[in-house]
Amino acid sequence: MANKKNLANSVLNAPIGTSDTSLTVYTGDGSLFPATPFYITLTPNNKWSRKINSEIVLVTNVVADTFTVTRAQKGTTAKEFTYGDLVANGIYVEDVDIHSQDAKTTPVDADEIGISDSAASNVNKRLTFANLWTWIQTKLSALTNVKTYSWVKDEDDFVSNDDTKVPTQQSSKAYVDNSLKANVTTYPIGSSSFFPSGYRNNSWITFCRIGNMVFVAMKWVPDSGTLGSGTTIDIPIPSGYIPPANWSLDHLLLRNESAFGRLIIQGASGSPLANSFRLIAPPSGSPTYLGGSFFYPINTTVN
Repeated sequence: MANKKNLANSVLNAPIGTSDTSLTVYTGDGSLFPATPFYITLTPNNKWSRKINSEIVLVTNVVADTFTVTRAQKGTTAKEFTYGDLVANGIYVEDVDIHSQDAKTTPVDADEIGISDSAASNVNKRLTFANLWTWIQTKLSALTNVKTYSWVKDEDDFVSNDDTKVPTQQSSKAYVDNSLKANVTTYPIGSSSFFPSGYRNNSWITFCRIGNMVFVAMKWVPDSGTLGSGTTIDIPIPSGYIPPANWSLDHLLLRNESAFGRLIIQGASGSPLANSFRLIAPPSGSPTYLGGSFFYPINTTVN
């Protein structure tokens, strides 16, 4: 937008032809006009400004009362003007119609927009994007109960599955905590409901489901003595942690003090035992425990 100045008007101090690129205003009137660049309208004396009789020019430099100009601007054509014809720093459609302006897709902090200042009797003022961003940040930091807004969902179980809302921090934490609790099962030392007799005093096992995978960590310790060579222990897999029916794993090695045991995981079909783990102590060495950790899939087809 070109510069403006109130009552920046004068008359030509000499005639100009259609090819002239400078003009002179009345003596001393050069100081009435704004800093360059600015537009002026040239109109014959005692005539209304019309397209057929007027011309808009762009002033690019001012020296005293002499203006350097670019002719025939904003859809007008170059015309001849004479001494005493009107020179006016006018208001043009681009000054008031934002839709006629070039678009800017990446504003910077120093860019400005106009506002009507309600705190100062609606005086027109300019607002920089830097000041606008500061105002937005202040407003956002003042929000104290966002869950009252329609775009926020405070729902611990996420049951609505709404892709147009954002969750609160509390509901996100509750959902994650509850999901982890629901997918972790631990049988601690002494669990008679899980461990067979002779393996309860020091044995433990934990199942943790993460998506379509199950992580298992365990340690099997006989209540007394050692595991005899080739000892077999069958462990039923709890509901919710069952591998696919067509899936099995053999020869996974479980570390003990000095030897390796054997683990067989079996889905719903096949042998040695459906939906179970089978631990087999090493053929020699009489270890005092079998333990380890491993992953296996769940609810998916594995070939």
